[in-house]
Amino acid sequence: MIMLDFITSKIAMMIAAVIILTSVLGIFAWQREDSKALELRNIADEISNSINEFNSISGETKVNVTFEKSNEGIYLNPKVDGEDYEIIITQSEVIVRQNDRLFLRNFISSVHIWEPNSEFYDKDEIKDNDSKSPQQELRSGEDFQIYRKLVNSGEGKQYMTFVYT
Repeated sequence: MIMLDFITSKIAMMIAAVIILTSVLGIFAWQREDSKALELRNIADEISNSINEFNSISGETKVNVTFEKSNEGIYLNPKVDGEDYEIIITQSEVIVRQNDRLFLRNFISSVHIWEPNSEFYDKDEIKDNDSKSPQQELRSGEDFQIYRKLVNSGEGKQYMTFVYT
């Protein structure tokens, strides 16, 4: 009887140890996934905040968004958890996606997803260029530019923000 109680108590302790170990490993795995999601969210915030800052400037300026630390501009980490991620920039938002994780951030004002080659555009040219280029799909590692430019349109001179590769 004493031997049976001893064996039973050892089995119960082993089961408890397995349950505790499984719980601890589950918490660490959850924290690891959460940290990957946080990094992607921070990248979406960084892109959105940069574009929003440009949208609020009354002056011409240009910056390169880069994935190489040695280049000048806004640096973004090219990999999250050792993997590339997608960046989708539309006229009103940025989406950062990797596998089943997706983060979306809106802009305070719309942007144009094409490179301005002129200082003069009429309303129809702007609408036509916007409809031809409604979004930019990038992989991490592909640099792109944010450009705040004074454009003379049919409505007079106004500052517009352009995002392009």
